[in-house]
Amino acid sequence: MAFLVIVEFIALVVLWRGKLRLKEELAHLNHKCNQMKIAVAHSQVHADKHREQIDTLDTYGRVMQMHRSGESAAVISERLKIPLNKVEMTLKLERMKKHGAQ
Repeated sequence: MAFLVIVEFIALVVLWRGKLRLKEELAHLNHKCNQMKIAVAHSQVHADKHREQIDTLDTYGRVMQMHRSGESAAVISERLKIPLNKVEMTLKLERMKKHGAQ
């Protein structure tokens, strides 16, 4: 009878230590998971910034192409569905670049 009690006690100690190790591993994995979530969110922010920059360059190119073909700022704004002041600012910056290059 005492032998069974000792065996059960040893089994409980082994299981308890295993539980502690699993608890530590779970905490470590949760920490890694949180770090990965932060990294993904951070990279998403950078991807959005790059996407905005690409969209801005694309819009700039289309504005300049339409302006060179003789379209007015109002027509460009309406067709590209961008604010008129943004079109005017783009054209103004282009004029400034041309005058600065000469």
